[in-house]
Amino acid sequence: MYNYKLTKVVFEEGSQLSSIDYSFWDCPNLTSLELPKGLTSIESWSIGLCPKLTTLICHAETAPYANSSFNFYQISYDMTIYVPEESIASYKAEEPWNRYRIIGMRKNNFIGEGNQTSSYLPLHLNYYTSYSQQ
Repeated sequence: MYNYKLTKVVFEEGSQLSSIDYSFWDCPNLTSLELPKGLTSIESWSIGLCPKLTTLICHAETAPYANSSFNFYQISYDMTIYVPEESIASYKAEEPWNRYRIIGMRKNNFIGEGNQTSSYLPLHLNYYTSYSQQ
C-alpha cells in the first residue's frame, strides 16, 4: 500500500484481523500503527519504507510471525514497540521484533523492564493522539 497521506492506523479492539500482507509498505508519513490482539502473521512486504514510524503497538500475546526479512525494512531502530506486559519475552526472542525497543503495557500505561513505570501512554492510540496534541 503506497500512501503519502496515511499517518496513523488503529485496528480497534475486537478486530478479526489475523494476518497482514502488503499492507503498510511505502507509507512515508506513517508515524504510528496499532495492531490487534488476534494478529498471528505479518506476511511479505507488509511493513516497510515507513521512515517516520516511531510507535508500534501490538496487542498480540505471542509475537506474530514475520515472514520476510523485508518486514520492517528501512524502519528506524528508534521505533518503540509496545506489547502486553506478559509477552515481552516472546517479542524479544523473535526477529525482527527483537531489533527494537520493546516496552510492556498494562491497561492505561506501559511499564519498562523490572516493572518500573517508564512512561504513561493510554492504551488506545486514538486517545494518545489527542492527548499528545494538548
